[in-house]
Amino acid sequence: MFFSKSHFSVLLFACALMVSSCELGDEQPSGLYQTGVFITNEGPFGSGTGTVSYYDRDVDALKNDIFGTENGGATIGNVLQSLTLNNGKGYLIANNANKLVVVDPKTFKTESSLATGLSLPRYFFHIDANRAYITQFGTDSATSGVAVYDYTTKTIAKVIPTGKGADRILNNTTSGGIWVTNSGGLSKDSTVAIISSTADSVVQKIKVGLGPNSMVQDANGDVWVLCGGYFDRVGSGKLVKIRNGAVELSFDVPKYASNLILDKAKTTLYFLADNQIYTKDLLNFGANAPSVFLKPASATYLYSLGFDARTGYLWCGDALDFKQSGAVYIIDPTTKTEKKKLTVGIAPNGFVFQ
Repeated sequence: MFFSKSHFSVLLFACALMVSSCELGDEQPSGLYQTGVFITNEGPFGSGTGTVSYYDRDVDALKNDIFGTENGGATIGNVLQSLTLNNGKGYLIANNANKLVVVDPKTFKTESSLATGLSLPRYFFHIDANRAYITQFGTDSATSGVAVYDYTTKTIAKVIPTGKGADRILNNTTSGGIWVTNSGGLSKDSTVAIISSTADSVVQKIKVGLGPNSMVQDANGDVWVLCGGYFDRVGSGKLVKIRNGAVELSFDVPKYASNLILDKAKTTLYFLADNQIYTKDLLNFGANAPSVFLKPASATYLYSLGFDARTGYLWCGDALDFKQSGAVYIIDPTTKTEKKKLTVGIAPNGFVFQ
């Protein structure tokens, strides 16, 4: 076979292009979401859909609405409340849509969904190989609590009543039990319920402050609960410390305080209040109250807060006007400087760090 010089040049170019394409594909495989940060965006309240953004730290690349991209333009539903990763699955909860969507977190393609049996769901929590708990506000005393999700049948087996507006959930690794904040939901509450996962029933309730909305467990095994209060009640919010099943410390904090988190060492608290980031050093026990840490200079409406253990940075979501694309500020807490700003979906309300 005879090749002219021009034919040979074309062949060399084609081979080079194929090698280049393979190298690019190896560097950033299409559709893989394995090591970055997921950002959940609520979407417009009462209409439209929530979305998920993905930020790859290694290549400094942001992708918005990865669920729609990977599922042929499909939508999650309104409002996207949370994303939980567990055992190679991703569990998306749409609050207003009363919907659970299960995805492969590596590709973000839908594997299954549940659109019956839930009542204003909030957060997903793995219990064992057979079941998980889903907190939900509910519409009455029978539906406000924890829905028990059966992994095998992919249905809700029953609801454990916990109080009004079951919201955040954690496994107390010191004293045992699954702890749930009863934030009030469509009503009012001021308790934390403790569930025995063996019996699927509430074994204790602890009174904290009005509207407990978030909680964490520190390095000493103590549980801290942040209470935001209610708009029609006079008074402040509360930050309380629970030890041995009872409130040991209580601090007044600004009303509507929310998004309580811990750093990697679990010795420093952060939360949002008065459109600022507050902090408390847990190494200084006793009477030292939380104080203002910082506010991103360009922030409009601080709405979410997270801590990236891999980088040591704080992530703060800005909902702006809840109608346009929101912003995320990545902040170095040591220098109190903004490292990066991302433009994401509407109302960024949470982060999942890998």
